[in-house]
Amino acid sequence: MRRLTINGKEYTFKFSIEASLYNECTEAMMNMFLSFGEAQGEAEGAAGIAKDDIDSARTHLMSAMRKTFTSISNIPQTALTLFYAGLLEEHSDSIRSKNDAKALLAHFINELEDEKDKNFYYVVNLMMDIMGEDHFFDLTGLSKVLGTDEQTEETEEKKSGRKKKTGEA
Repeated sequence: MRRLTINGKEYTFKFSIEASLYNECTEAMMNMFLSFGEAQGEAEGAAGIAKDDIDSARTHLMSAMRKTFTSISNIPQTALTLFYAGLLEEHSDSIRSKNDAKALLAHFINELEDEKDKNFYYVVNLMMDIMGEDHFFDLTGLSKVLGTDEQTEETEEKKSGRKKKTGEA
């Protein structure tokens, strides 16, 4: 949960039940992760192709670039979707639609002090930070789908020096 002051009013962004039940939010995150993952796979595939098969390598590389550009072109819409989803839990009485969120998002971006942050990419990263803090990925099951929960458990086991037993919290 994070509080941001926008246009002189404090707003609480929280990614819990309401955001997780907002299907567009979960879809936007999955699409973004999958698109970047596919693009990375295509790029790695192009790098692994033998030098004598330049046409195949070029095809893989072009596919990777298309997938990357598609992901990038969706960033503004993803930013709006995440921004709106973060407001649902605490502000559904005043922010009733994505259009309301869009107007607030415009104020937010314009009020950012650092010129380099006045963009949708910054908003997506900020919302993803809040999602992480609120354990949104665990709540929705995205961490299991993406395999990040196993990595977290392995890291915790290395820090503690022992493996978790089944049923141990």
